[in-house]
Amino acid sequence: MILHAEHGSNASSFTARVVTGTEANLHAAITAAVAALSGPAHGGAAENVMKMALEVGDPARAADYVKQKRQNREPVMGFGHRVYRAEDPRARHMRDGVQRLSAEMGQPQWYEILQALVDAMRPYARHGVNVNVDFYAGVVYYLHGIPEDLFVPIFAVGRVPGWTVQVMEQLENNILIRPLTLYTGPEPRDYVPLEERD
Repeated sequence: MILHAEHGSNASSFTARVVTGTEANLHAAITAAVAALSGPAHGGAAENVMKMALEVGDPARAADYVKQKRQNREPVMGFGHRVYRAEDPRARHMRDGVQRLSAEMGQPQWYEILQALVDAMRPYARHGVNVNVDFYAGVVYYLHGIPEDLFVPIFAVGRVPGWTVQVMEQLENNILIRPLTLYTGPEPRDYVPLEERD
């Protein structure tokens, strides 16, 4: 929960700030942040990593799994980050926790599968494709018996303190957040009345 609590200006934290910028209340900002986190590109990675670990099933199959994914130009879940080009600094803490937890629960194969995937992905690390925190989170949830459809809600529970702090900080000098956009559509055209259109 501590590792998930806060992580810069990610999509959900930014959403909370945007909503706060409109002078909506804390509840509205947190609700909007939850909505942003619900998107699989943001909050769904841990669930997808666990599905991948179940699909791999055995550390010995990890290298072939990664090879097939790369040949098909498909992502290997839990790798890569929009900000980090090196390993996500939260990941090493999660890795240590997963190693201990999987051993304590008599299911070391999950840690072994994850590490075999990390080893198989090592050649891509030089391109900035390193393990991120979501890579280990799914196994933590799974080992605690949390159903996969509750992974994102548990993630959200961990994020609420971070979102709240973002909102409080935004309120200290609140402004309406309205990023400028650059129009890339067609050049100006003459207006054609409806009756003259084809």
